[in-house]
Amino acid sequence: MADNKKENKKDASEEKIRQKEKVSLKDPSDDKKKKANEGAADEDAKPAASVRSIVITVVAAAVAAIVLILLVLHFFFGWSYITYTADNGTNIRFIGRVDGNDQPLSGRFKYSNGLTGYVNTETKKIEYNNGNVYEGSFVKLQKHGVGTLTYSNGDVFEGEFANDEINGKGVYKYANGDVYEGSFKDGMKDGEGTYTWASGASYTGEWKEDKKEGAGTFKYENGSIYEGDFKADLKDGEGTYTWENGDVYTGSFSEDKRDGSGKMVWADGSYYEGDFKDNKMSGKGFYRDSLGRTYEGTFENGTPVRSAEKTEDTTDEKENNG
Repeated sequence: MADNKKENKKDASEEKIRQKEKVSLKDPSDDKKKKANEGAADEDAKPAASVRSIVITVVAAAVAAIVLILLVLHFFFGWSYITYTADNGTNIRFIGRVDGNDQPLSGRFKYSNGLTGYVNTETKKIEYNNGNVYEGSFVKLQKHGVGTLTYSNGDVFEGEFANDEINGKGVYKYANGDVYEGSFKDGMKDGEGTYTWASGASYTGEWKEDKKEGAGTFKYENGSIYEGDFKADLKDGEGTYTWENGDVYTGSFSEDKRDGSGKMVWADGSYYEGDFKDNKMSGKGFYRDSLGRTYEGTFENGTPVRSAEKTEDTTDEKENNG
C-alpha cells in the first residue's frame, strides 16, 4: 500500500516536470505575432467604420439640404411638393408654385404610370412629355370636364373628359381626315355616333368598345348602303343591303356575309327568296328571272340543282307562253 502511494507521487512529479518543459519550449514570438494580428485587425476595422460614418454624414447632409431648399422655395417663391391619389387610383407627384391653400398653380408632375409633364392651372394647359397637349378643365392635375386634347400625331379631340379619359360626347378628328362625332367611354367610341371616313364612307349607329355594335347604317363611298345589325364591326343579324346599281338584299347576315333566309331582288326585276350561304343562294328557295321563268327547289353555290329533263320542260313552257 505504501509502495503504491510512493509510485503515485513519483508519477505526479514527473508530469509537472514535463509541463514545465513544454512551457519553456514555446516560442515567445508566437504571442507577439498574435498581438500583432489583433492590432492589424483593429486598424483595418477603423477605415471601414470611418467610411460608413462619412456616407451617413453625406446622406444626412443631402437630405437636410433638400429639405432646406424646399422650405426656401415654399416660403420665398410659393413652391411646394404635393402628392395626390386620384379617383382612378393614379398616384400623382407635383412640385411647383402653389396658392395660399397649397393648390397647384404651375409646375411639373409625374403620374404613377410614368407619364410626366408641365401644368399651368392659370392658363388651363397641360403639356405632356409624350408630346400631347391638353387645354381645358381638370381636377387634381387630371383631365376632367370640357377640353381639347391635341395628340403628337396630329389627332385632335374636343369634348368631355372624366378621370383623365375621354368620357361623354365629343368630336375626334384624325390626322388622316377621318372624323368621329358621338359618345365615348374610357377613351373608346361607345354609344351613339357617326364616323365619316376621308374616302367619303360613313357609319351612323351604335358602338361598343370602339367597334360597330347594334343597329346602324353604313354608306359606302361607291353609293352602296347597308342598314341593319352589326356585331364586332361586321354585318351580323337582320339588315338590308342596297347596291349602287339598284340590287337589293333583305334578310339575314352572319360575319359580314348574306347567310340564312333572305330575299334578293335584282335591278332587272328578277328575284330569289330562300336560303343563302356565304353570299350565295344555297338551300331551299324560289327564283324568278326577268322573263318570268321560275324555279322552286334546291340551290347550291348560287345555281339551281335540277335534272336536264326538268330544265328542258321549263324552257318549253316559257316558250309556249310566248
